[in-house]
Amino acid sequence: MDDFYVNIVDPLEKRKVLLQSSRVLIGCLRGLDEFLASKKEKKELLDEFLSTLKAISRLNDKLKARLPRASVSGKEAPRKKFLHENVPFVQPLEADVPKSKLDLLEEELASIEEKLSRLG
Repeated sequence: MDDFYVNIVDPLEKRKVLLQSSRVLIGCLRGLDEFLASKKEKKELLDEFLSTLKAISRLNDKLKARLPRASVSGKEAPRKKFLHENVPFVQPLEADVPKSKLDLLEEELASIEEKLSRLG
């Protein structure tokens, strides 16, 4: 079998363009990954909220069944006003998260770009 070679004009420029495209693609994949993670977290929180709401509803029904029936008087007792303290939001500490495949790929891409910048 005969081997043949194709001459590539300006291979460094082609490599740079390919690396830039890869960097953009990695950014898009990271954004998609973050979006899917937040969507999953939102669904889990919503499911937890709905199950808590159902439990509260069941407990409320049980309470209504056990309480005696009473007529409501003409005047209602004045409601208390609650003052909320201005508590600053504290960002939760991030646990040590293992590097994802995207992070590893991005580090490798950065090292390749560094080597290319040394070439010229």
